[in-house]
Amino acid sequence: MLAAYNGDRRAAGAHTTDFLAAAREARQKACAKTPMDAVDCAAWTAALEDACTTLCLGGEGFIRGVDVDAAFDELASTFAAAEHQLEPLVLGFRTLASVVDLVPRAAHLIVLHRVFDATLQTAHGVAQLQACEPLAEEVLRVAAILAAEVREVMLKRGCLSLFATYLGVLGERYRPTILRTIAHLCGGVGPDALATGGAVDVLLALVSLAEPALAPGHVGPSHPGGSDSSSHDGTRPAALSQRQADVVVWTL
Repeated sequence: MLAAYNGDRRAAGAHTTDFLAAAREARQKACAKTPMDAVDCAAWTAALEDACTTLCLGGEGFIRGVDVDAAFDELASTFAAAEHQLEPLVLGFRTLASVVDLVPRAAHLIVLHRVFDATLQTAHGVAQLQACEPLAEEVLRVAAILAAEVREVMLKRGCLSLFATYLGVLGERYRPTILRTIAHLCGGVGPDALATGGAVDVLLALVSLAEPALAPGHVGPSHPGGSDSSSHDGTRPAALSQRQADVVVWTL
């Protein structure tokens, strides 16, 4: 379907742009050597950064002409090749986030491509995300977009429980994004889809976290003189702030 989508645009005379061509060439050169040469890896990273910048600064005509089939194929290869190279991996996810955010229909087409499975595989690597904040930020950015655009697929792949796990293991700064992603996953879908995604257990857990902030007279830890009465032993996320609890209420 991806190839057909790009084929239809070519047949209609629309120009398609493979903006990752230079990054592909740099990746192939870097991966041709074992171990990977530092200079070649730096050139690969620079090419990815240039591609991401080009995409973000491109006009409407350029964005609409992006060859999503070629882009998703190259990014899947990037994720596979950059398993132990964090900088190209982070830039690859940054580029993917821009593609699914900016290119029309890209967020819906990604589920038909192997890059979707590669993205979920990285998302499930919680330990790696904990160790690399830039990677966690970009993966969450991709996930938030997909949760809004293809929520039913994300639910069926168990992403709701995964994001609930993130609340307990990723830093406080990621909580707003995680909670918004959970809200997107739970919004506008039927009870059968929610049951498939394990939403009931997740939502009950969120309610238990939100209860202290919703209680009458609660003073959150961010207020002067306030104290956080919740315990956090590293296995369970600390209680939500008032603002975060409001997001849970909106989700429900």
